Amino acid sequence: MFGEIGAWLYKGVGGIFPDERHPGFKHVRMKPNFVKGLSQFEAHHDGPYGRITSSWKRKGKKYSTP
Repeated sequence: MFGEIGAWLYKGVGGIFPDERHPGFKHVRMKPNFVKGLSQFEAHHDGPYGRITSSWKRKGKKYSTP
């Protein structure tokens, strides 16, 4: 029941999605959502091929990845 909350964070804000052409997170698509009010964010998903991390920081109007 609570597993979907974690999935919402890595999918919804982190933007970690499996590539439909290569199921099972063998390949991933990264499309993070830069949420207004957040200055930084990090999430990960432990997939069958290893850990996938989405991380970003906001400084003014620019975004960077650590």
